[in-house]
Parts: sequence; structure tokens; C-alpha cells
Amino acid sequence: IRGSDIPPFAVNHGIHGVMDMCALLRRNGKKYAVCAGYFEDDTVKQRLSRRIRAAAAARAMSGMRTGAIGGEFSGMGDFKVSDTELKSRLGVETVRPDPSLLRELINGITDGELEKEISADNVSFENQGLDEKTQRASARSDLAVRKWLEKEGLGAFTANFLGINKACGLDSMPFLEASKAMARGIGYAGEGDVLTASLVGALLKGFPDTSFVEIFCPDWKGGTLFLSHMGEVNLRVTQNRVLTRKPFPFTDANDPAVVMACMRPGDAVYVNICREKDGFKLVLSEVEMQKGDRGN
Repeated sequence: IRGSDIPPFAVNHGIHGVMDMCALLRRNGKKYAVCAGYFEDDTVKQRLSRRIRAAAAARAMSGMRTGAIGGEFSGMGDFKVSDTELKSRLGVETVRPDPSLLRELINGITDGELEKEISADNVSFENQGLDEKTQRASARSDLAVRKWLEKEGLGAFTANFLGINKACGLDSMPFLEASKAMARGIGYAGEGDVLTASLVGALLKGFPDTSFVEIFCPDWKGGTLFLSHMGEVNLRVTQNRVLTRKPFPFTDANDPAVVMACMRPGDAVYVNICREKDGFKLVLSEVEMQKGDRGN
């Protein structure tokens, strides 16, 4: 319709179309959101972008295939959800590898693949006390996990460090691969936490700067939290990255290579998923990442 053909009284009646559409969406049980404002207003575009990315993350959760290596950390009841419930309630399928498969993948790593991985790490990170033998052994386990993720089409994975040993098929805890995987958009969580790993994987589809982390120490008086973990962080959100050797006295696995780093300062959102009596709940809080010294 040409502009001159539009009746004067109809120029600003876009709201009628919005109401019609919303009525049909409600009638058909569809969830929706309205982002209203002038189409050239950047704030409208930002609100719309956030909604789209959130929808992409929500859709990614249903149908997520999440790998779990090393079983679950005993006594961690906060994320204790059965594979059956994860599948029926959230659409998450849990994939647990046979140790023989992981061992086969490790044995299949070629010298060329190993050299390429190590060379890239030495360029990307400041090597601080990581010897060549440890680096090569750790890289083999990392590459085996990466091949497994690709082979199974996984969108997330978790590893329980107490279950990482020679019997599980890996020689080292894949800390570095967990950090790299998140940077590639693959979710991760520690301690065999399939629930949180799946959430991180889903969020990464819309928010690539998402990282798994834990609260290690609260400063109740100062209103701050010290966030950390054993050696996994989304490399996209880090600075001052150091490649080093991490002592691993927990099992017969080798000491792994890890990247120790600080998260970039700035505004963020802290997100947690909780299993309640009758379902699941997201807990969110707007936070500000403080500038910190080198460390993970």
C-alpha cells in the first residue's frame, strides 16, 4: 500500500496488530514478550536482542546432550537430579562414555595433532612452569575429550575430578579442554554436575561470555564474592592468562595443565539453577566483576 493510500486515522494504529497477535499467541498457548519503542532507538534494539538470545538459550536446553565423565561427586545433593528426570523435565540427555572409548581416543591422537595443540597453547598463553612432559600428557587427554564431544554431538559436559583416573580412560583431568570448550560454546560444570553443565551450554548459545564458576568465599560485610574453581573458566572472559602445572594428588591421574587467569572486570549476571520440590528455578543477580590480580 502506498503511503498516500493509508487513511490518516490509521497511521498510528500499529497497536491493533500487536493486540491481535498477542491474543492469538495466548489462545494457542505460546509464550511471548513485547519490546516496544521507536525502531531506530538503540535501547529497543538492545532489549529485542536480549530477548532473542534468551529464547535461543531456552530452546537449546531442550534437546541438550550432556556428557558426564567420572560419575558424581559424593554428597553434592544440590545438583542431584537423575538422568531420567533431566530427560523428562528439561529434555536433557546424559551421555556417559565407556572408559575403553576414551582410551581408544587417546591412543589415536597423532603426533601432528599434539604438536599443533601445544604450539597454539604456547602462543596463546604465558607458559609459567609447565614442563613439556606434563604438557604433552595433558594435551592428549584434552584432545581425546574434544574428539569425544564431537563424536557424540555434545552441547555440554561435566567431569568429576575424583573420578578422573587411569581406570576411567583419561590420564589427566581435562581442565584446559573445559576452558577451551566453553570458549567454543560448549557448556561445562565440575563435579559431575550435569544440570549446571547443561544450563551453561544453553546460555552459551545466546550469551557466549557465559562461564562456569563457583562461590568460594563470601565477604558478608563488604558485599563481595570470591569466585573460583580448580582450573576451568571460559577463556573468552579472561585476561592475564598463565599456562601452568596443577598438582593433582586426588587420584592416580597425572598432574594436568591449566590456565590460571582473572575474569575481566565489568557488569555481569550471576545465574544458578535450583532443583525445588516441584520443579526447577533460576536464581539471577546483577553483579559487577571487580578488577583483580592474576589468578583463577
